[in-house]
Amino acid sequence: MRKLAGWWRSPGRRSTEFASEEEGHVSEAEVQQYWLRRLAGGPHRIGYAEFADMMEETDWFPADLQRALGDLIKAGRVRNLDAAGKRRTRFVHFDKDGERLEFLGES
Repeated sequence: MRKLAGWWRSPGRRSTEFASEEEGHVSEAEVQQYWLRRLAGGPHRIGYAEFADMMEETDWFPADLQRALGDLIKAGRVRNLDAAGKRRTRFVHFDKDGERLEFLGES
């Protein structure tokens, strides 16, 4: 399995912006909906294998997945059960054993 460390930054884009939909890229809302569907039904551990599966399934950049997750966490819709404090960029650390994410409901 290929390690994903360092892949969370997409070339040519700042870490806070999504690629435009006009360029054929995914919208932030679509990525957020994907996360919510993925996390339905209780806490889920997201590790290397799960994150790689998500990337392969969607063909999205790791940075897009991380940013959308960060927005959901800030909005109070998702919680990282293993995060010790607030994070600014990598909202799920999928290395080692991964981290548990929980969907908190619609806000």
